[in-house]
Amino acid sequence: TLFPADWIEDAKNREIVWTEDDPLIKGFDVGGGGDPSVIGSRRGGNVKDFGFVINKESDSNKVVEWAKTNFLKDEADCMVGDVGNLGWHVIGALKKELGWRMISFDNRNTAVRDDLYQNKRAEAIYNLRDLFQNKLISIPDDEELTNELLAIKAIIDRPKRAIVGKKELRKTLCGESTNKVDVLAMMFSISDENYTRSYKKRDKYRYKDDEDLINSDQENAWMAA
Repeated sequence: TLFPADWIEDAKNREIVWTEDDPLIKGFDVGGGGDPSVIGSRRGGNVKDFGFVINKESDSNKVVEWAKTNFLKDEADCMVGDVGNLGWHVIGALKKELGWRMISFDNRNTAVRDDLYQNKRAEAIYNLRDLFQNKLISIPDDEELTNELLAIKAIIDRPKRAIVGKKELRKTLCGESTNKVDVLAMMFSISDENYTRSYKKRDKYRYKDDEDLINSDQENAWMAA
């Protein structure tokens, strides 16, 4: 496994201090094929205090509304979402709602360090591994997340670092997917510095349209009645 059990236990017990100046970053794995949609949140290396929320809704429009509401309620700085498979429609809709704050992530894309990694997914997973190894992450005591982390394995006979595919991982997890690990990897695939640097500059107006969005939803609610 890429994530030894003692590293995982250490991360559960670790306390990482965060402040309101640390950007609130979310990861979003869009469900499909029976899998739920999952959103995770972090400030700095602290995931423990924020955790994950799950939605088993299959209607993509309702998933979009759920994710948007979660983002606005928490006044998040950005959300990284998986556009692979069925995710492209949901993430595309959220981009229209949230603009620059909704960031696309495609596991299949070329890695930034394509000399080292098979694809973007492998790069994100290995970067996540480094956080565990270097004691820079705290996670909730979550049985599903623990099992997913333990299931992640490398493919060792490739010229570049690669991760066992999701279909193979499903067999290890008795049909379940690595939703929460994928969310973790996406959340840490972007640099806090990019959002901390612009935080104060954008702070006075970055949510100026959010109240209008929420009010618009409330005003149009009668149409769904």
